[in-house]
Amino acid sequence: MTENEAKLILDVRICRFDHADDVNKALEVAKAALEEIQQYRALGTVEELLEEREKQRVKKPKTILRHRGGFEMEHCPNCDTDYQVDRRYTINDDYCPSCGKLLDSVFRKFCGNCGQAIDWSD
Repeated sequence: MTENEAKLILDVRICRFDHADDVNKALEVAKAALEEIQQYRALGTVEELLEEREKQRVKKPKTILRHRGGFEMEHCPNCDTDYQVDRRYTINDDYCPSCGKLLDSVFRKFCGNCGQAIDWSD
C-alpha cells in the first residue's frame, strides 16, 4: 500500500471526523504505520528470515569419495607387448549440506552458492 492509497482510504472515511485536525492526525498515523510496514517488508517474510538464520548455523560439509582416472594402455618396447596401467586414484570432494553444490575451497567459511556457514574443523 502506498501513501496515496492510504490517503484515498482515509478520504473515503473523512465523514466520520468532525475536525480537520482529526483528519490530519489520522493521516500522520496512517503514514507512520505505512512506513513501518514497508520497513518490515524490506526485511523479508518470516520464512525467509528463518531460512537465513538457519544458514548462519555452522554445519559440517558432506564429504563424498570420488574415483578419478582409469586404465591406460602402454606398450613395452622390450617385449613388444601392450599392457594396462592402473591410473585410478580417489579424492574426497566436499559438498554444501544445504544446497549440495561443490565447495571450492577449505579457506572459505561460507558456501559460495547459498551462504551456508561451513565448519571445516575435524
